[in-house]
Amino acid sequence: MGTPATATGDGAADAALRKTVSGILDSFRKFGKVTVDVRAGVVTLSGEVAAEDDRAEAESVAAQFGGQANVRNHIAVSQDIRDRGAAVYDRLQDRLNDLLVSIPLFIIAVALFLIFLAGSKYVSRHAGILDRLTGNPFQRQLLAQSIRAVIIVVGLLLALEVLDATSLIGAVLGAAGVTGIVLGFALKETIENYVAGLLLSLRQPFSPFDHIQVLEYEGHVIRLTSRATILMTLDGNHVRVPNADVFKSAVVNFSRNPERRFEFEISVGVDVDIIAARALAIETVSSMPGVLHEPEPDAWIETLGDSNLVLKVLGWIDQREFSLPKVRGEAIRRVKGAFEAADFDLPEPIYRLKVMEKGDAASGPAAAAPPAGETPSIPAADDSAVDVARDTHLEREVAKERAEMPDGDLLTPNARRE
Repeated sequence: MGTPATATGDGAADAALRKTVSGILDSFRKFGKVTVDVRAGVVTLSGEVAAEDDRAEAESVAAQFGGQANVRNHIAVSQDIRDRGAAVYDRLQDRLNDLLVSIPLFIIAVALFLIFLAGSKYVSRHAGILDRLTGNPFQRQLLAQSIRAVIIVVGLLLALEVLDATSLIGAVLGAAGVTGIVLGFALKETIENYVAGLLLSLRQPFSPFDHIQVLEYEGHVIRLTSRATILMTLDGNHVRVPNADVFKSAVVNFSRNPERRFEFEISVGVDVDIIAARALAIETVSSMPGVLHEPEPDAWIETLGDSNLVLKVLGWIDQREFSLPKVRGEAIRRVKGAFEAADFDLPEPIYRLKVMEKGDAASGPAAAAPPAGETPSIPAADDSAVDVARDTHLEREVAKERAEMPDGDLLTPNARRE
């Protein structure tokens, strides 16, 4: 009695399972040629489908009810051109329907992103709080760009959320990472100059119009840009020094301290009273216009030669009012004149000449000499007419250059100085 009852129960369960799986598959037209057979709980699928994906899908449906281990998939992929074409048509139609349904959401997502994009531009241009946070134009620009980028990213995320396509974010970030690495290697020097410009604008080692020297370049500062420091050399030429080179190199700022020292050397004979010569040189330099009395001028013996003593003379000027080359040149002239007036020996270079004579004619004609008792007249120098004032021509040229591009400078007067 028990055995027939069990067989009857198993047959009812197989029939119910077959009906369930067949009903689900029959609801799809692509499974129209698929047959389902169930024996002892094992589902056997047979027939034909148009694509391999359909075959796997049918097996997945049967496994939901019969278990993955109890499914035998004998479905074959049809090679009939009409079946394959019908399958392609069905897929295209499904995608078209999905597209039509998604158009309103796509429009909403695009509109949302455009709103955030417009908002980012408005905020970056009218963010008055940035002016209160920093007075540096480079920092304001960097903060404005950062705020704009954050707003755009938020808008993009919301647009993808509307489209239910947030899975694209990982792919976009991965592509951006690879692109960033490639661009980093390709634009290494540009990025290095940009970062150096940012650091120079934060702690400014020089100001506009400053007289500086960087590497072999010397001149007045015109402006600091995000890529280069622009100088006007002492002969009026423009030099663009990359910010990375400026940041890594020693910068000599001649304008930071208004007091500047000049020095020169003058030779006197070994028989000259060196104490008197030193005192005369200091007195002569001290009496000059433009030479500071504090610090005082000074002089000392620099070297001892075979037939001369080299005296080094120095003094200080206020370069805001006087020109160092002019004052130095006038000091040399006056010290030389004072030594000559004091009858100090100013030795000239000594040369040894070996003359090869051949007869009386070898000596050549005698050099013409001025008539006896006559000396060429030399006008007396007027010390009051000597110009030692500071030149302002280059400063006017720098001011003209800065006026042509008032917004292109990262140097600000209220920035912290190093």
